[in-house]
Amino acid sequence: MRATFRLILFVFALVFAHDALAQPRPVSSKREQVRPAALPSPVLAPKPPSVVPLESVESIVEPYRELESLWRTFRAPPSAGAAKGGAPLTLDSIKNFAVRHSIRNLFPYAAVLIRDAERMRADDAGGGGDTKARNEASLKAARGAVELAPDLPEAHLAVADAILADNMWAWASAIESAVRAVKILVTDPERKKTLFGNLLIFGLLALAATVLSFLLLQIVKHIRFVVHDLNHVLALGSIATVFVLLFLLFLPILFGVGAVGVLFVALLILWPYQGNSERIGSLFSVAGVFGLVLGLEALASLLVLNDPILTDLQTLNAGLPSAETVRRIKARVERAAGEGSGEVMGANGAGGPGTSSSRSQGEFEPIFVLALRYKVAHRFDAAEALFKRAETIDSNDGAVQVNLGNIAFERGLRTIEREVDPAKRSPQMIKEALAEARGRYEKAIQWNPRIASAHYNLSRLRYAAGELEAAPAAETSAREIDSALVDLFVRLEALDGSAFEERLLAGGASGASSGALRRRLLMDEVLSPERVYRFAYRETVARSVLDGTTPRRVVDLLRRQMWGQVSEVIPADLVGPIAGGVGLLLLLLAVFIRRGNIAHACGKCGHASCNRCHITLRRREICAQCFAMFESSGPIDPRLRIQKELEIRRYQRRRINVERVLAAIFMGSGHVLRGQAIRGFVFLLFFWFILFQVLIWGDILKPIQPVEAAMSVVRIVLLGVVFVLAYVTSVVDFWRR
Repeated sequence: MRATFRLILFVFALVFAHDALAQPRPVSSKREQVRPAALPSPVLAPKPPSVVPLESVESIVEPYRELESLWRTFRAPPSAGAAKGGAPLTLDSIKNFAVRHSIRNLFPYAAVLIRDAERMRADDAGGGGDTKARNEASLKAARGAVELAPDLPEAHLAVADAILADNMWAWASAIESAVRAVKILVTDPERKKTLFGNLLIFGLLALAATVLSFLLLQIVKHIRFVVHDLNHVLALGSIATVFVLLFLLFLPILFGVGAVGVLFVALLILWPYQGNSERIGSLFSVAGVFGLVLGLEALASLLVLNDPILTDLQTLNAGLPSAETVRRIKARVERAAGEGSGEVMGANGAGGPGTSSSRSQGEFEPIFVLALRYKVAHRFDAAEALFKRAETIDSNDGAVQVNLGNIAFERGLRTIEREVDPAKRSPQMIKEALAEARGRYEKAIQWNPRIASAHYNLSRLRYAAGELEAAPAAETSAREIDSALVDLFVRLEALDGSAFEERLLAGGASGASSGALRRRLLMDEVLSPERVYRFAYRETVARSVLDGTTPRRVVDLLRRQMWGQVSEVIPADLVGPIAGGVGLLLLLLAVFIRRGNIAHACGKCGHASCNRCHITLRRREICAQCFAMFESSGPIDPRLRIQKELEIRRYQRRRINVERVLAAIFMGSGHVLRGQAIRGFVFLLFFWFILFQVLIWGDILKPIQPVEAAMSVVRIVLLGVVFVLAYVTSVVDFWRR
């Protein structure tokens, strides 16, 4: 129960979730008009060193255009699906090209294969044709999506769905693929952000529905007692008293207080009639009002961090960037170098770890991804200049050292092959030419021993330098870190040498032999997703400060806008004190209130009864009629007693049947009506949380690389299993008690 109590304290109801999510957009678009390069530094920045002028955007996008051409050829009909030179174009060819050009995740192409797999399974569900062949083709397409985009959770879920479509009993393999998807969701920062956001939204919606359901059930159970007592005071008759009570309940809406005011008023009215367990559930509801503000604050923080720069960096770093994406990053890098703005200083007056005392050459992350794209386009001078600019900002980054080592490796081999007579080449000459690359790889390994690319590239360098005894050890180290990636590169080295594959391997270079090019197949290193995400956060902070608005104020503004959908009068900043005051008031009422003059249900027939109805029944649990029929010593007509007993049996049977039906339809509601409010509250929360995921049928917040795919069968089954387990537990617990 402690975990449940913490959850309820943290989040509450988001009544109008879709309207609330739409509120932050105008603020975001307003902030996007301010595009500063960086914060001004309190220290003087040195003059930025001269850099090689950045070359055209078109040269950077060219490899992706070639990749797009290969994809179109691959997707063409079989009669046109042969690559130039006669070699068949397969998915491996596209993947090899992507690996050769440091493109780690082909998200759009993987999304196409995922939709293909779903379409094939849908055709199979429609009947007709070869079912086995369609299932095999669906599984092949899904596995192809995993090969193209190993960091795409939807691809792994598509594999799990295809496995189950082919063999519904192969749950072990399906769960294995689903676990891979979950690992990506909880480790990738951007995916984790959207996952947390969606869980938070579903939790807020579920808690809102739970509180409303709990309150409605309490009203159904206790409203007749409230009417009974109010009728004693007003003496207006039952019907008029009901209208007066409804007016009191909805009076907060007339004053603009909204659903929160109705909740507080209803709890105050019902509090004297509730049992101890029901009062604890009411306190959970009050605490949830404060949890609503905390949940909205967390949601506002997620929306504030949804910055355009995050999309640009992620796309350029691992996706398929457009010319416009590259142009925006290029303009940012050029502007930062030209302005020479200083480093953002921390609260203690010093920069962060791994940074120099000046950031006059711009931010590390956009410089790095732009340098990687220049290297992919074989613009080595520009790439090297940018990587060295990144090195001055963070000299301890192993990815920079690996990529600089690769440039030195490529330059050394090309220089030897083009300028030195083959008869005069020697291992010592190659060692001297590749000395810089060796130093870069060793430095990267020293700073990060778990970087597979540095070990693998060092093994390629040792093979090229004739160090045949030391080379296998470095390759073994790389395999221990990432065996799948090493196997792929080794397979690329063993290509059959067809004209198409040689052209892919050469990457447009000329004047070198095929064997030399194969020796030069190196692993480039991309930027880690964690660093991309941290940069987007820093960008949001910098932009907010330059705009005169701190991130705290931006989050508060979004939270207030979303809170306005629930209550227009109660300020968001006062919700905590108000909820605390209401909770304290309820506790004081529990201590000082006396139940003597409060109506209660007769223990036999269930009729409302109080001491004012019959003064001699003070503190008795039965009504005056039952007392006269069953406990009075006076003479009673046997026919009246039999009639009363039949009435009592009908009431007990009706009460039990209503509780059973509600417990079967809405798990937890039967517990609440029976008086087991805490158990009922928990079961209701489970019920609404799962139901909202099914009703909304997908996620509300989308990741940067969304895949418009159908809801996974594995996810549906897992939700169904969880729901069935919770439902069975609820029903069994209800019947046992």
